[in-house]
Amino acid sequence: MAQVEKRLENLLQYGTWTATATTTIGVLFNSMTTINCGIGLFILIPVGRVLGLLLSFIKEKDLKMASAGFIVMSIIVLSFLMGVTH
Repeated sequence: MAQVEKRLENLLQYGTWTATATTTIGVLFNSMTTINCGIGLFILIPVGRVLGLLLSFIKEKDLKMASAGFIVMSIIVLSFLMGVTH
């Protein structure tokens, strides 16, 4: 689990810096496309974390936590799909 935690820590740290840099570049060059990419990265960071934890729990055969992770991931996917269709 320590290796998974380190990977998730790196995802959060470098993902946040990348999203911040992307958004800042978009603001500096007045590019809405680049700003939107930065915002998209900010949204994907926690999704990646939930997915990483879900896969980790499945690998460890922790069914209670894997079930919780699956429920959270399902809510995220359903929310995204509802947002796209409306």
